[in-house]
Amino acid sequence: MPATWTCSEEYRPRRTTFDDVRELEGWRLKVYSIVYGTSVMEWTVYDDVWPLIRSALPQPAVTPCRPGVGFFIAHTGRGVHYAVLGWWDNENELPIRLFVREFGDNTEWRAGTGAESVCVWAAGSRRLPVSPLRGERMIMALRAVGCGILTLGSQVSSVRGRT
Repeated sequence: MPATWTCSEEYRPRRTTFDDVRELEGWRLKVYSIVYGTSVMEWTVYDDVWPLIRSALPQPAVTPCRPGVGFFIAHTGRGVHYAVLGWWDNENELPIRLFVREFGDNTEWRAGTGAESVCVWAAGSRRLPVSPLRGERMIMALRAVGCGILTLGSQVSSVRGRT
């Protein structure tokens, strides 16, 4: 008999906050936090993930096909901390890297495995202007962060035309 899939709990909105714009080796990253349930955002937990973030970002940050902008999401989930990195690349692509750290003492950040990904409820959040599932919002976020690389004119139109 085939297995039956069930969801462990009904969706409830997560607290989603824009926190900062962080500059990192030529990159400008919009920093967001997402917190599950009544958990508290523990920013110190995320201090140790930045070397992994730094090594995941391609160099140089700005190229003819890459504006050097992206986002970082610190997501305190249900028993796991997630660090989600995404950046605009190759004119119309959004590479995403995921790092995971279990709750508890003596745990370390590691790259997400093949079965781990971003939460679709968080990725589709209307509160995240950099939501990977909302291309128009991503363009707006790039304009907001963009160091003058993307403008309201022909470059945004050409990016839209290629998706």
